[in-house]
Formats: sequence, C-alpha cells, structure tokens
Amino acid sequence: MSASSSSPTPTPSSYKNAPTRSVSVQGVNFAYRQLGPEDGVPLILLNHLSAVLDNWDPRVVDGLAARRRVITYDNRGVGASGGSTPATIGAMARDTVLFIRALGFDQVDLLGLSMGGFIAQVIAAEEPDLVRQLILAGTGPAGGPGIDKVTSVTVQDTLKATLRRKDPKHYLFFTRPRVDNGPRPRPARTAHRPQGHWAAALTPTPIPMTTALQVTWPGRVVRPDGSSSFSRTANRPARDSRSCGCRVR
Repeated sequence: MSASSSSPTPTPSSYKNAPTRSVSVQGVNFAYRQLGPEDGVPLILLNHLSAVLDNWDPRVVDGLAARRRVITYDNRGVGASGGSTPATIGAMARDTVLFIRALGFDQVDLLGLSMGGFIAQVIAAEEPDLVRQLILAGTGPAGGPGIDKVTSVTVQDTLKATLRRKDPKHYLFFTRPRVDNGPRPRPARTAHRPQGHWAAALTPTPIPMTTALQVTWPGRVVRPDGSSSFSRTANRPARDSRSCGCRVR
C-alpha cells in the first residue's frame, strides 16, 4: 500500500475529523479519507457529479463506519485530487479501480450515489472479482427511465441556482416536501423570512437512502423491502460502457 497520511493522528471518531490522505495513482495524487475498523472488506463510497470529500454527510458515513471500514475519495481532477477530470464514465471507473488497487485491496464493496452509481456499475461489469457487493442509490442503468434527461435537468437546475445565487446542489440533490391539499395559500407580503409552515416547506430534505438497491455480486438484487431476485445477465460483459448489464427491477 503506497498511501501516505497527511497527519499522524490516531483513528478518528467521526468523518468530521478524519484526516485527508493521499495515494499516488500512476503519478497522480488521489485524495481520500478513511474511517472505521481497519479489518474486513472496505466499503468505497463513489460520489455524485462535482462532489468532493466534504459533500458526504458525516452522519451517513459515521453510521456506515460503525461496523466497517469506509473510504471516500475525490475523483481525478476534482477537489484535492490532481490531474485532469476524465471525460467519460468508463475513464472514471478505470481511475477508481487503479485507486483501489493502489490502496492494496483485492476485494471491496461499492456504494455509488448518482453519477457514482454509473461508475460503480462499470466497475462491477469490468472487474467482477474486485466487487463483492454493490449498492446503487439515486442512480440507474444506461438507457433506464429518465437517464436521458439527466443532462437537461442538470443544466436547468444549474441555471436556476445561478439566477437565485444558490449552490446548484440545492436543486440537484434535495427534494422539497409537498402535500397536495389543493392550491397553496399565497404568503403574506413581509420583509421577514417565512416562518412556520412556509419555512418548513422551503427547507430542503435529503433524499432518503432507503430507496437504494443492494446488489450482492454476481446478480443478486436486494430491494428496500427485503425481497431479492437474480439477474441472468449479471455476469455478462456490458455492451454499453455506462451500464453493468444488470437487470435491476
């Protein structure tokens, strides 16, 4: 393992104080953080579009790291990692495999969020011996329902955020609760911030992780309700570099 820690601190108790480390991958430094027990198969977290190490919620990482080693990282050319950002999901997947190998791991579990789910599917298809279990959250396969709208939605939300002087992630990765009780009342005009019901309605709520699908490789899909099924196509090489070939239902 060629990784070097940026600080010789003891094992952190929370993701909030986990030191940022780096490992050289073909001459490029990849930034990462590690939390949890040192033994067992590590869980690698693959983040969403434009995300950096600090975009992971410490409460989520701490919960996962209570029983196992969890590793987060910045993609090439993103955040604290060096190099230039790859132009394709396939290239990002290859970078991730090299990163995992550089840390000295022969088998890992993957949790892919949004774009990270695209990357995770490619890794599972191209490196089936490397991936033991696969968790896909807020993502989908190539050609799946709504995937073709990802680019247009991203552009629209980015423009909206720019006009309203907000971080695009506010619109891209958070939902707003809405109870359909007919037309919403118009709030009274006031110079103060909205209070009560309106304040709650305007508070972004994280997308629940209960919507995730867990895939026990090869081919076993575990749904949120605990039911499972096997995919006959799970072990076949993916024709499309963006999809693992799994039939996730």
